[in-house]
Amino acid sequence: MGLPTSQWLEATPWAGLQPLGAPLVLVMLFALSCCFLGYVIFRVHLLVAAVAWGTLAGAILANHLRNPPTGADYLVLCTAGAALAGLLAWLLYRLTFGAVVGLLAGGGVLLACGLPPSAGEWVLAALAGLIAGGLAFACLRPMIIFATGLFGGLAATFCAAILIADGPDRLRAATIGPEGRAWLAAVLLAGAVALSVTGMLVQAKLLKFVRSALAPAKPRSKGAAGSIHPRLGAR
Repeated sequence: MGLPTSQWLEATPWAGLQPLGAPLVLVMLFALSCCFLGYVIFRVHLLVAAVAWGTLAGAILANHLRNPPTGADYLVLCTAGAALAGLLAWLLYRLTFGAVVGLLAGGGVLLACGLPPSAGEWVLAALAGLIAGGLAFACLRPMIIFATGLFGGLAATFCAAILIADGPDRLRAATIGPEGRAWLAAVLLAGAVALSVTGMLVQAKLLKFVRSALAPAKPRSKGAAGSIHPRLGAR
């Protein structure tokens, strides 16, 4: 007979990671995706979130217009809301992202000041929202590339380190513990920074390549074409 399940789990070499093994691998793969494809993931996530919110808005509108609404009401209004929100999020993603960041910044200021807010606190929240939203609108691409590259590089490196060390406790003891090696922690941090910078550069190059591939070809000017013919005639 084989070992009981509990004894078999304790006998496996991954016992120090249980139940973190599989989640750490998933987080590492997601972090690598963010590191090298963070801007693409952001655009897709923004589109999916907009479609979900548009569908919800269509359902609310259907309940408001008719009580109880029919299946056709849900079909028409939810589909229209999802299509409109998705289209706006894809075409006006900079404005959408700036508006979301502005609302979050303004709401954070209101919560920090306490409820109910006074008139001065409303003005302060509005200013914070305008500044944060304006910065997000103007610096969207570098901001997303920097944030996703940094998160992806750090998370992927330390998830891999935990897996190799067979658990977070052993990694902590090997790096910053009383008998740990400081140089090992420095190597891990340097590797994470290097991976983050590489991911940012790859994202920037990939975005530049996609934009140049989708850009329409420039027609050749008549002057450039005319300058070729004399050379051909001279030959």
